[in-house]
Amino acid sequence: MLYCLCRRLFNRNITWCKYREKVGLGAQLIRIITNKQSQKLIEALRAANLGVTELDAVGSQGPVKILLVVAKRKDIGKVLGLVNELHGSSSLP
Repeated sequence: MLYCLCRRLFNRNITWCKYREKVGLGAQLIRIITNKQSQKLIEALRAANLGVTELDAVGSQGPVKILLVVAKRKDIGKVLGLVNELHGSSSLP
């Protein structure tokens, strides 16, 4: 009985997660790490009504900027497009 109930809840949760991904509900945290000047990228992301937090850090090859972007799931493509347009070699872990 308990196994059956847990299995049913698990299946509903998996179905809900797949639905959210397909429809684009919810928010996503995107980390952008770049060693280039990032002010234009930050301004472009903020102009697109996205929340951006910038952090200074030191990587294995020198100083880097870590940008934390909170975006709706449906806007992830827009974020990646801006990053590729303005910083083609940035890392998105």
